[in-house]
This record gives sequence, C-alpha cells and structure tokens, in this order.
Amino acid sequence: MEALIYLDLSGFENLEELPKSFGNLKSLMHLDLSNCRQVMGIPEAFSGLSKLQYLNLSHCCNIFGDDLQIRTKAEAIGNLKKLRYFILSGLIYDSSSVSIPFPT
Repeated sequence: MEALIYLDLSGFENLEELPKSFGNLKSLMHLDLSNCRQVMGIPEAFSGLSKLQYLNLSHCCNIFGDDLQIRTKAEAIGNLKKLRYFILSGLIYDSSSVSIPFPT
C-alpha cells in the first residue's frame, strides 16, 4: 500500500478512527475524508505524508477534538510541505484558538 497515491474515503459515516499506519502511505498525494463525521481525530503520523498535496476534511465534525488536540493536529498538518489544497468547510470551532503554520 506504500505506492497508493489517491485515497477517497468520503462519506464513510461509520469510520471512527484512522490507523496510525496512515503515515506509512509515503506516496499518497490525494486524501479525501469529507463527510466522515465520526472520525475522532487524525494520527500524528499524518506528518509523514510527505507527498500529500490535497486534503479534504470538510464536514468531519470531530476531527480535531478539544483545543489541545487542535493545536497538536494543526502542527502535524502544518508539516505537510507539499500540501496545496486543504479543505475544512463545515467545521464548527473557535478559529481564534488555532493557527496552522503553512510553509511559504
């Protein structure tokens, strides 16, 4: 599975957890998790997705969890140097509590 470049899990409403092994998908360039409303977070191993260019987390209501988890997850996402498309529509959170440091 390390050669996988496109993964669309959108609409998997019963998906609650992403495996830590997601970080092993070194070739992954496109990941769509939109409408996975039950997912309760993203593994820190996400920062290992070094080729990821597209990430859709829209309507993943529980993806970031509490304020501390938001900061931790934001750091992992901020380390994705090749990320060009990051979609977060449909999330409800206090935007003043998080900033994601993207490379310029």
